[in-house]
Amino acid sequence: MGTARFKELWVKYNAGTLLPEERIVFEELLLSLSEEEVNRVIDETIEVDMGIHYARDVVFERIEERVGKEQPRSTRRLAWVRYAAAVLIAGIVSVGLMKLDFWKEEPTTDLAVTPVDITLPDDKALVKLGDGSVFVVNDSLDRLETKDVAVQRIGEGVYRFDVLAQPGTKEEFLSFSTPKGVSNQVILSDGTKIWLNARSKLEVSSYYEGNGKREVRLMGEGYFEVAHNKQRPFRVQIEGAVVEVLGTSFNIQTVNREKTAATTLIEGSVSVRNDGSKLILSPGEQAYVKQGVADLQKKKVDVRTVVAWKNGYFSFVDRPIEEVVEELVNWYDVDGVEWRKKSKEKVTASLARTRSLGELLTKLEMISTLKFTIKERRIVVE
Repeated sequence: MGTARFKELWVKYNAGTLLPEERIVFEELLLSLSEEEVNRVIDETIEVDMGIHYARDVVFERIEERVGKEQPRSTRRLAWVRYAAAVLIAGIVSVGLMKLDFWKEEPTTDLAVTPVDITLPDDKALVKLGDGSVFVVNDSLDRLETKDVAVQRIGEGVYRFDVLAQPGTKEEFLSFSTPKGVSNQVILSDGTKIWLNARSKLEVSSYYEGNGKREVRLMGEGYFEVAHNKQRPFRVQIEGAVVEVLGTSFNIQTVNREKTAATTLIEGSVSVRNDGSKLILSPGEQAYVKQGVADLQKKKVDVRTVVAWKNGYFSFVDRPIEEVVEELVNWYDVDGVEWRKKSKEKVTASLARTRSLGELLTKLEMISTLKFTIKERRIVVE
């Protein structure tokens, strides 16, 4: 009952309609509920949009300034600061830049939305066979079957990919790729699920079913949930290395122009090897390989940021603004960027990938010193 009441009051708080007597109940619930309960309520109602990490620093400063004047710090008061910050951050995300009366500040004027805009395309996938022929699978053609492969569109952004090639034939790789603005899930015949980011390509061996060889190639970025099979290891060939697993979840990002690849383990265990070395990853670790460099590098990373794309949003933590814009270019169907003004500033934000490009550029203007417009399918930065 407490969480339901808290959720009701939190929505009213964000809308600015919380009555004085309700505020007392709201703050008491905030202190009495566990952090897990508060986070669950936030997760149930939050719409990922912008500035989660960016806003957190500001929110903590404002709350600590206020409560610090009211009474000395204590465990109870620190809990209030932590939970209140979480609630206010969620408020910023769900309602945008608005007047939060707790801060006692004037409202922020929203910037005008970019007149010219670019939206996301309809769901589709490209399938290329060993002989070079290419087919488009979408809501108009939701099933493709040849002597080598059967591809079935079973839902929005979800495709079943079955290799039909007969044993004994020459090995070929059958490809499934995604264009800009599209992220698809591919389900292989053994139950392995692969999410492909935009401008990514998965190639599946024609021997996938024939002789027990579960082998694929990846160009771009993909998130893998591999069906466990002790007798048939699953291998991913990437730029300069091979990733091998029995059954686990991991993310791989390759950057063709830099000839690099980063493998991040979510759960389970994977090995990453090249001609010079081999690494075994634990959950939360990332292996980095660069073509021509013998030694593999390993580091701890925030997996939530790494797999944010799979969950429908961009996540930037202290990222140079130029890298942020380039990532938008890779997602939206634009021809490039015209930098009329350069900036070394860094931003931290979470931006929904389902929104139009104009909306996201407006959000970036709110947290940077630059101005963004769209002209002739190019992003102009001033």
